[in-house]
Amino acid sequence: MNLIRSIMGRREFLIAAGATSTSALACKKLAGAFNPLLQTGAAMAAEKPSADTKSGGRKYTHILSPLKIRNVIVKNRLFYTVSIPQYLMGPETYFSDVVRAYYANVARSAAIVTPRLQTGLPGATHKDSILDQAHMMILDHEDPAVQNYTDQMIEGIHSMGSLVVAPDSPSGETLKDIIASAKKIQDQGYDVVSMTVNTRDKDAARSSVEQMQAVQSSTNLIILSTLGGPGRSMDAEAAVETARIMEGGVDILRMGGGSAITFNQYKEKGSPDIIRLSQAIKESGVKILTMPGGGFGDPDIMEEYIAGSKCDMITLARALIADPDYGRKILEGRGEDIVPCTLENRCHGDTWTGPWISVCCVNPRMGLESAVKVIDSPTIPKKVAVIGGGPAGMKAAITAAERGHKVTLYEKTGALGGLLQHADYSPFKWPIKDFKDYLIRQVKKTGVDVHLNTEAAPDTIKAKGYDVVLVALGSDPVVPKIPGSDGSNVFDITSAHKKNKSLGKNVVFVGAGEHVVEAAIFLVKAGRNVTILTDDVELLKINRVHYPEELMNITDTLENFSFALKATTTRISDGQVFYRDAQGNERSVKADSIVIHGGLKPRQEEAMKFNGSAETAFFMIGDCTGRCGNIQKSIRSAYFMAYQV
Repeated sequence: MNLIRSIMGRREFLIAAGATSTSALACKKLAGAFNPLLQTGAAMAAEKPSADTKSGGRKYTHILSPLKIRNVIVKNRLFYTVSIPQYLMGPETYFSDVVRAYYANVARSAAIVTPRLQTGLPGATHKDSILDQAHMMILDHEDPAVQNYTDQMIEGIHSMGSLVVAPDSPSGETLKDIIASAKKIQDQGYDVVSMTVNTRDKDAARSSVEQMQAVQSSTNLIILSTLGGPGRSMDAEAAVETARIMEGGVDILRMGGGSAITFNQYKEKGSPDIIRLSQAIKESGVKILTMPGGGFGDPDIMEEYIAGSKCDMITLARALIADPDYGRKILEGRGEDIVPCTLENRCHGDTWTGPWISVCCVNPRMGLESAVKVIDSPTIPKKVAVIGGGPAGMKAAITAAERGHKVTLYEKTGALGGLLQHADYSPFKWPIKDFKDYLIRQVKKTGVDVHLNTEAAPDTIKAKGYDVVLVALGSDPVVPKIPGSDGSNVFDITSAHKKNKSLGKNVVFVGAGEHVVEAAIFLVKAGRNVTILTDDVELLKINRVHYPEELMNITDTLENFSFALKATTTRISDGQVFYRDAQGNERSVKADSIVIHGGLKPRQEEAMKFNGSAETAFFMIGDCTGRCGNIQKSIRSAYFMAYQV
């Protein structure tokens, strides 16, 4: 059979064997053949979705509208760009069950999927160059055993009615070689190839387009290219001119979102600069499909852009990591139920020092899907109390309610959100606010009985006869004992946002780290002069890629912002903060207000008092366990503990 396959080619072999994949049925030799994945009306789809498209009153008719690209029809307007949770792949030299399942699930949402065929942990010989090796386990695709699992991954994506982007571009010294290379790529089961155009050289550009046209005429491959240069540095006129050069060769023009890949400082509609370029190309009349990307995830915004003919498709990646059910919720018109990504890039893992695992702040199951399978569904509905309305408490309440239990949540303050409430005050923290608001919506939608302004006591909870009590009391800020730290002008980190209007013109932070830098950015933008003093050797200790660079890029552009490293704060007095610098010299900085960040102390003792208040089981979740300390760990703790109820 291997000999037959090598003679016939993979596609012809599949057709002869009766296999029906999207890729095989899209072959020109089968033009006009019925494909059940595309349904009967798909062949009539135009490049521009009809404004009056209706299907059962669906909310996202334009996102869900099929798109015809030459002789191929894609099922919707979502494109999954090259991305995967960084360390989802283990030491395997092939695509593991987890990775194959991951891409098949992505294909439930996206019409075109870009697998990363260079992925996984760095090898043992590359420990000194982890950054260079991240994502880069080179798989031997000449090995039939490895290719077998690659084929399974491709067919898994095809089974969802989606197309697959090839890892390599057609190549060769002559046009004949390039065509042969393209045919081989198609025979391997791929549907889309990426090819580049050198727009700086007219002769080279003309040659590139001719090569693309040759590939188009010889195969059914869709040709994808990328708008040259960083998207944010190109004006509309240049974008249109570039697209005009590519016209006739490129089917889909992808354009990136610059720093919006990490996040936008203010909540905007994806990456607005990229949308403007896409719209300019569309309005110019250039016959090329545009596909912007960069921070997209809100389906209402994407629907608006596609409906307004500002683009044809949209790329996204982390949105499908944050919510694996993204596509299903769009089909059901439930955009408000899509879990918003907090854009913290923990899916990249701890790139420098480990642990080399990938996690998601808002998707607790990411990478641990097999763990869920060992937990049985509840057989008897239980009466459950959740103590604390922060992120862990809300997630636990939602999970328990979704499992069919009767849940009551007690929160001592007048609002849900806990430490996430700081995001209400800073436009910079809009991704966190979106997630907090999402949790609050889901608490209400799942029917959780919420008691605000109610500080639960162990005896009261016990008297109500709850079967299970989940305690999520969180943590308290720590203020180091520095002379003068008890003054009325000294605040803890959790107050920096809420009490912004109470702070003076000159604000000094004592301490460093992610939360301090973010709060400092907020206060500078609010008109304060900010100085950070830390005895550490660096301002940020974040091992995630992209995110720390973006924070520092922002601080570099801020006026009235400064910091001192290796600076040990000695005392606070007379409107100044005194510190000892790296050379041991005493210095001071003017301070109308001081914000001290000495970390957070888990409320373990308070939480333990609820032990014995439940008829059946008592669990501590989130920060009060002493094992959390961030959104990701708190959400994962809450989800899996509540999943056991």
